[in-house]
Amino acid sequence: LFIDGDHSYEGVKADWENYKSFLGTGSIVIMHDSGWADGVKRVIQEDIMPLTNNYYTLPNMWWCELSKKP
Repeated sequence: LFIDGDHSYEGVKADWENYKSFLGTGSIVIMHDSGWADGVKRVIQEDIMPLTNNYYTLPNMWWCELSKKP
């Protein structure tokens, strides 16, 4: 799943909620604009981080492999 849309918390949260049901253990989640968009950062911290053991970053990209089903 690659999310790069509305950068508000509400927009990012809606994208996550709409697509997370398609994901399972081992799925890759990529979040763009994680370096500056507070909405992206918040969804990563609150919703995605609890589902992974490892994550990776570049200055404006965050990604992980899910270790738990959303």
